[in-house]
Amino acid sequence: MTQYILIALILVAALGYVARQVYRAFSHGGDPCHGCSGCTMHQQLKDRKDKTCQEKTLNKKEKIVQHS
Repeated sequence: MTQYILIALILVAALGYVARQVYRAFSHGGDPCHGCSGCTMHQQLKDRKDKTCQEKTLNKKEKIVQHS
């Protein structure tokens, strides 16, 4: 009987861990710091990401204009 209780506890812990990781993946999907905003690197990564996205958008628009 104790074996079944031990197996059940392990399964509950494993499912809880998986659920937590899935939640964290979806709630902080685009954030490389996963919600932490306590360091200067977080702001630098955020600024860099914004610039990169803008550059990609501008490059795509320029290519479309050149082909037209």
